[in-house]
Amino acid sequence: MKLITLVLGPFDPGEFETIPAFLVDHDRAIFVFEGALWAQVVRKSAAQEGFYESNNGDDSVMIADDVSGTTDEVVPPLVERWQAMTALDFIVRDMVGAVCDELGLTI
Repeated sequence: MKLITLVLGPFDPGEFETIPAFLVDHDRAIFVFEGALWAQVVRKSAAQEGFYESNNGDDSVMIADDVSGTTDEVVPPLVERWQAMTALDFIVRDMVGAVCDELGLTI
């Protein structure tokens, strides 16, 4: 996992924003933007050394909304937790367990 500068945009012609993100694979970044946790496919920028940009406008996925904290605070512990899990752990504890908690059910 490597801290990078991600170029978001263009929002309007010539407008963009740079934000911190963590590169978690050679072409995947995770970051917090406007209170949401995002995963996005990225590529190294040809225009600016050390920067990464989106492959296109439709390659990001919102993982969570209403996130409090910065990319530096949220992403590293989350990725460490995911790396310590098996796929079955993730499905049962994080996906099924979260739904059960919302519904007031126990597994």
